[in-house]
Amino acid sequence: MDYEFNQIIERILPLLYQVSVNRPSLKSRGNSHQLMLRVKRIAGFVKLETKILRAIQFLESLQQEKLLLNEDIPGAMAACSPGYSEAYELLRPLEEYLRSLIEKTLLSLSSNWWIERVPGDVRTNAEDRKRKNHLQWPWLAGTDLHPIYYVDFPDYVKIIRKKDNWRDVFVRVFKNEELISVKLRELEPIRNAIAHSRPLPRNGLERLRLNSKDILRLLDAVG
Repeated sequence: MDYEFNQIIERILPLLYQVSVNRPSLKSRGNSHQLMLRVKRIAGFVKLETKILRAIQFLESLQQEKLLLNEDIPGAMAACSPGYSEAYELLRPLEEYLRSLIEKTLLSLSSNWWIERVPGDVRTNAEDRKRKNHLQWPWLAGTDLHPIYYVDFPDYVKIIRKKDNWRDVFVRVFKNEELISVKLRELEPIRNAIAHSRPLPRNGLERLRLNSKDILRLLDAVG
């Protein structure tokens, strides 16, 4: 029985190495080491009956805890940072509207708009991301999305400012080419922070509030 107990402990330790208890005091390195230390202490008791009893008590206590994978700790910590939830909710409709506008307006110009109206480097990068199936946004679902779902904020600027696109459609939407470029580029580090579950950059929420309001007002004006 002692041998079987040790075998169980050996199977438990690698699992504990991958998880932490989600507590307010949680740090980026997690607390796996504390969980593993408790198990090792239990395994160090002399009496088998004591070891089994303490192990059962410990595992039952873990059932009452909120556990998360250590690889998810940065995202959990970022989501708890000031303004993160609001930024997420502001950025989601902004990007959805922006992507929808690009797709709808360019489609009105050509049924082959992705090839004819999107810069080559933007197409290549987006299609590469799609092949790798690397979705940056948690609200995107499915595996057969159009490549437009895989573009970055700098790509939106390139699409909008492409000479024929700007002349034929986007000048009537955004009016000022430099102004919309500046606003979108200011949002890029904020988008990247949320996409990669990192804390927002300094003053990021304020910039997002102002720029998203301005851009959405322009998009609403064209329906």
